[in-house]
Amino acid sequence: MSSKFGAMLKKMRLSKRCNFLELNVKTGIVINHLRAIENGQVHPDEDNLYKLQNALELTTPESKKFWREANLDDQKFEHTLDTEYNYTWSNISHLLDAASPYPSMLLDESMTIVKGNMASTKLFVWLLGMDEEQAERLINEAPNLIELILLDEDFKKYITNWPQVAVNLVERNHDNNPRLQTRIDKIFELLPPDELQRMQGSSAKKVENLITKLNFKKDIYRISLEETQTSFIFNSKDLNNHKMTITNLMPRDQRTRDFFNLLARF
Repeated sequence: MSSKFGAMLKKMRLSKRCNFLELNVKTGIVINHLRAIENGQVHPDEDNLYKLQNALELTTPESKKFWREANLDDQKFEHTLDTEYNYTWSNISHLLDAASPYPSMLLDESMTIVKGNMASTKLFVWLLGMDEEQAERLINEAPNLIELILLDEDFKKYITNWPQVAVNLVERNHDNNPRLQTRIDKIFELLPPDELQRMQGSSAKKVENLITKLNFKKDIYRISLEETQTSFIFNSKDLNNHKMTITNLMPRDQRTRDFFNLLARF
């Protein structure tokens, strides 16, 4: 298998601002296998090629090139997109983009970021001081929001109300999602003693559905955001009853609005 197809797949995926997790959700192809295809380590079969073609919403010329580079018969590509399925994803993208210039993200059941609008990417890039290559890696790797907030030292050091945020994350009611609760429990065990003490000494209260406030400070900037969540069940031919959540980070003051309006220009 030539790496030429893998390079083309990566280029098309990035042009759609699609990370591995989103492609996994759309196709049902496991992430490690997607990586192997991009790296030229494995050859995609016809079934996976149809799924990738559909998930990336390729045009007819793109699809024909896709099949040729995969060394498969380009007359068999049968350019019939799953219109209803892609319409659903288009609506999701519209909801995320409609929140601009403020961050909005699509999360899966483990609170891993499946898809984010440009404002969310810019926020992470700003907080983590990334260059272009690192920003691309961030989009590709689909970071987990809980792990970023609880474990990433470069991220959480800018959260001025970190103890309250951490308590709200850990103490949420996750009875309907035991897998997420198990993941949180394991992350909680990794927290150092001083941070556990900070959490215990905070005045935060348990909340059911949202983090009421996220305060960030970096350099001369102070921003205050409120998280709102909308959960829904995503149904498709490959993924039935897949719970997803759209999380919006909305400004709480004019200073934060001005910050994101400025960030949107860059």
